[in-house]
Amino acid sequence: MPVLNIVGHLQPEREANTMSPIPSYTTRPEAIKGLLVVERMINASVWQHPLSGLVRLRVSQMSGCASCMKTSVVEARANGEAEMRLFMVSAWRKSILYSVKERAALALTEALINGEKREELRGDQELIKTQLKDYEIVNLTVMVGTINLWNRLQIDARAVHVTQPSD
Repeated sequence: MPVLNIVGHLQPEREANTMSPIPSYTTRPEAIKGLLVVERMINASVWQHPLSGLVRLRVSQMSGCASCMKTSVVEARANGEAEMRLFMVSAWRKSILYSVKERAALALTEALINGEKREELRGDQELIKTQLKDYEIVNLTVMVGTINLWNRLQIDARAVHVTQPSD
């Protein structure tokens, strides 16, 4: 029987042969509470909402979590992010819509997610170091790691994004 996942999205039943089903979030509520504490810390950090929204969306795109992408877009829109910037974030390197600081944050985001491809991203190190302060790099690293974990939980829970007629 379908159930609601942690963010209130309908979760389809798992197939019987699924290798490693995730237990219900209610089995380890302290783990989810811990993640929520980290989320509050991230939200209270120095990151402006537009930058936070772009990073959240980019992590979710790279993770392939449709439910998380939907949530990221809805939240970014609510915080005033421009539609075209949301649409173009996967091609930020080829777009003129992003500031130098946003480019540095997105470059670091991709470097953190694509650890195995770090050699390809070496050219971004100068951009990151000149545009982001050390504490911003730490905040962004924690943010990307946390978003990635939420993505993994949602993917394993087979979360399905909810659609509205206006979407």
